Amino acid sequence: KNAFLREGDSDLLIWNVTGNHWPFEIYKTLFSLKLPDIAGNPFSEIDLFTGDEGDTYRNGRILEDGRIESRDPFYREDFTVLYRWPHALLGNAPAPQTTNIFSHLLLPSTSSLLIWFPCLFLACGWLYLWKRRPQFTPVDVIETDVIPPDYTPGMLRLDAKLVYDDKGFCADIVNLIVKGKIHLEAHYDKNQQILIRVNEGATRNNAVLLPAEQ
Repeated sequence: KNAFLREGDSDLLIWNVTGNHWPFEIYKTLFSLKLPDIAGNPFSEIDLFTGDEGDTYRNGRILEDGRIESRDPFYREDFTVLYRWPHALLGNAPAPQTTNIFSHLLLPSTSSLLIWFPCLFLACGWLYLWKRRPQFTPVDVIETDVIPPDYTPGMLRLDAKLVYDDKGFCADIVNLIVKGKIHLEAHYDKNQQILIRVNEGATRNNAVLLPAEQ
């Protein structure tokens, strides 16, 4: 991995020019490092690591001016360079700092706002949708085991079949006959019968027709 280190009075740079996971052939590699306002080759140490096992100088060479280049084409191999120079050459350079991802998670900083803004936006959007979700409102259901007195067989068929037809009407007529509130009377025409209301004008509860029966 790329790294900038400080060892005593020296600064050290380790840089992966290529990686062993690159899925294509590399024909030529050339790397150079320039320090600001410093001419020539100020480096106290230059190393090169190539190949699968990090062999030194196996497929590369260091030029006199401090540049490093590869000798032959290579495929899926590391090409890592190392440069060391006295710290006094860059005395104003800040010391290397390590970054701990957990500190950014607990204490967001200005450098991590690019990551925090999308996360915060998604969290606010999820909270907004959760607040606006359809909520179930329970409704009190009145349970009853007693059939209302004005509930007729025709109404039962209407509730069950969602239709009030001739069968429901006939069921209501038979119900009134059974209750004794009307009766069938023979007509002079033997093929016809007349429905007669019992106790016309009666006021007793068992004789008065309920609104539904009427």
